[in-house]
Amino acid sequence: FYIDKSQQVDSLEQKALPKSALEVVNVILERAKTENNSEQVIKSFIFRLKYKNSNEEKAFEKLCYEMDSAIQTAKFPDKAIMHSMLAEMYWWYYQSNRYKFYNRSKTINFDNKDMETWSLDNLVDIIIKQYELALTDKESLQKIGKDQYRELIYFGSKPKELRPTLYDFLAHRALDF
Repeated sequence: FYIDKSQQVDSLEQKALPKSALEVVNVILERAKTENNSEQVIKSFIFRLKYKNSNEEKAFEKLCYEMDSAIQTAKFPDKAIMHSMLAEMYWWYYQSNRYKFYNRSKTINFDNKDMETWSLDNLVDIIIKQYELALTDKESLQKIGKDQYRELIYFGSKPKELRPTLYDFLAHRALDF
């Protein structure tokens, strides 16, 4: 099922049909949720980000809230991966909207749930908190090989020994920030 649907998504993307690809990704997401296939759920979030962002206004912000909500019900180790992803999403949000932050003053009484009202200091604090939450259960993360997440992790050309565990992978993502 997942291979067929992934091929369908790739085909639709090559035909420049992101809305149709998003519909297929949503089917994959629903099936993955019912089967508790966490790797496919996380992968679906990545693709939803890609396709929704090209079709909807403020889609990125909505997906950040959606990811935050999904984290609340996620289990270990998916929760750690999702915290790291959310941190990176917030960082992308800043990079894409940097000009908005330059003239924004720090506010005292702001809507803490609306990321469009956050100051740069507040945003950076939230990013750091998300990375820290991703690394909370260090010992357990060190017992999980990153090979279990082949569909999510780009391994590159560096030797496997550099980042053999999920903890190493997530810690390096945090250090890169």
